[in-house]
Amino acid sequence: MSKFDERKIYETIAEHLCIGLEEVESGLEKTLMDLEADSLDVTEIAIKLEENCGINFDDGEFAEKYEKPTIKNIVNYVREKVEEKKDG
Repeated sequence: MSKFDERKIYETIAEHLCIGLEEVESGLEKTLMDLEADSLDVTEIAIKLEENCGINFDDGEFAEKYEKPTIKNIVNYVREKVEEKKDG
């Protein structure tokens, strides 16, 4: 992904958790755990986001920070990583 695409993040989460896109988009204050994700899901979602967004998380960085925070926080974090890559 050459530019930040918030919808792609929602799609990645929804596809991995086998839930509707609208559930992710309307649940920005929910955590991945609220959406029934386990720790393996968190890791796999991080890997998919890295691939889909062309970014890299430090080892354990995503799971450590984003197992509990909201979908909105995850979107903001990925946006920051995409911007860092674009600027760096």
